[in-house]
Amino acid sequence: MSSINKPERATQDRVIALFTQQLGYRYLGNWADRAGNHCVEEGLLPVHLARRGDRPRTAGAAPAALARWTETARAQAGLVPARNAPHTPW
Repeated sequence: MSSINKPERATQDRVIALFTQQLGYRYLGNWADRAGNHCVEEGLLPVHLARRGDRPRTAGAAPAALARWTETARAQAGLVPARNAPHTPW
């Protein structure tokens, strides 16, 4: 087993079951060791939004919104200088 202990793995398995069996999400597997791993996969987001019925304009705008969100999160985590952080409306 990886560095995740058994109780943590069991919890993650329950969360996966909830999202896939009850909420209809598609599980893409364990990408923990995958290069370029991100919480949200930019290439899959517009497809997901379109599949769930969002308008093409909304789905098409998702990658840019995700990029702004990622930049802001990185700035707030101290991973980029604050002067380079995008303005956030909230």
